Amino acid sequence: MGESVKTVLTLLLVGSVLIASIAWWHDQPNEVVWSARIGFSLFAAALFSVLVRRRRPQDLATDYLAVFGARYFNRDGFCFDIDASADDGICYLIVAYQSQYSKRSEGRIAIRPTSSSWMSRPQFASICVDLAINPGEYGVLRLPVPVPKKMQGKTVSFEMGAAVCYPDGKGERLRFADGVLLRDNQEFGDTFTTEILDSAAAASRLVLTSPTVIRVLLPAEVATEFNGDQTIERETAWTYISE
Repeated sequence: MGESVKTVLTLLLVGSVLIASIAWWHDQPNEVVWSARIGFSLFAAALFSVLVRRRRPQDLATDYLAVFGARYFNRDGFCFDIDASADDGICYLIVAYQSQYSKRSEGRIAIRPTSSSWMSRPQFASICVDLAINPGEYGVLRLPVPVPKKMQGKTVSFEMGAAVCYPDGKGERLRFADGVLLRDNQEFGDTFTTEILDSAAAASRLVLTSPTVIRVLLPAEVATEFNGDQTIERETAWTYISE
């Protein structure tokens, strides 16, 4: 059951219980009051039964992203969150990710500053990272980025998108918390339009016409430019193994 539907049903349950309680407290009930007593009591009981039967199943895997941060994003089972940190004078965008499903997947995360941020689009290449993800995998990416001096220690807005495909099907769902759902077929417009996966793997595109924006606090006292290539670091912390 979706969280929005559950919220609506819960509100209806609370309202029904309240109205039924008021009706039962009436000391001189007439036909209308008796109808309210019975009708709203039965309605509340039915709503309660639906909520109990439709409650979220038990997770088969730990929700590591919930430990990483209070919120994370979800593109069709490919879940992730983004933060920033400094290490040895270099700023890293930290991308924690986890798959909701028991089959392997292939995904991409794309990140770029908004047009009002410190990295103007014509002068800064968007960050696109391809991932071959093991079943249920939880991992962390560290993406090195230069930060202009005037923006160090500031909060910067980024547009982001993601896509995923499951070559062998999704398999079993391992986690049931959804996080913030990203809509299907998200794309960056203009020059950022990017193939998510090659045409042999998927027909998905990243096209954010109405981008999802996050705000990230960037560290201070870090490099403003790189003299050579920097390496994207990846660590796999957990993978699902079926019994």
